[in-house]
Amino acid sequence: MAVSIGFFGCNTSQKELLETNNINSLNKYMDLCWNSREGIEFNSIATNDFYRVVNGINVVSNSNEMEAHINVYKTAFPDLKVAINKTITSHDTICVLWEITGSNTGIYGETKATGKKIKISGSSILYFTSNSKLKGEITHYNELDLLQQLGYTLIAPIVE
Repeated sequence: MAVSIGFFGCNTSQKELLETNNINSLNKYMDLCWNSREGIEFNSIATNDFYRVVNGINVVSNSNEMEAHINVYKTAFPDLKVAINKTITSHDTICVLWEITGSNTGIYGETKATGKKIKISGSSILYFTSNSKLKGEITHYNELDLLQQLGYTLIAPIVE
């Protein structure tokens, strides 16, 4: 019995250590990549084949594309801040409820700055390797809400 308690105790502490390391990697991801005004250090915390899926669309398939993807948002919203409201950890996965705020004072894709402020909530599921590097992210948020906060309107379809 002592052997089994010791065995399960080690597995539990290894799992806790992995989850703690993953939380540390998550915090680096938010601080160094999204909230920092300095350059992005994504390659140091992620695998080369990192992927990101946003609202069901695969938008990134490697770490270099992710840096470019982050830059789109940081160009459009230079004061962008991501706040984590809740995290749920499970071994190599972290689920995050987050909120972003910022002012659209830069070009967003091909769209001129509107000067409007945004506040968007969303969720992400982040996947980690055994050494706590990011290997993937699935994100969902209400893109229509974002566009409406920027001043876009939805035109009703013509139904005949």
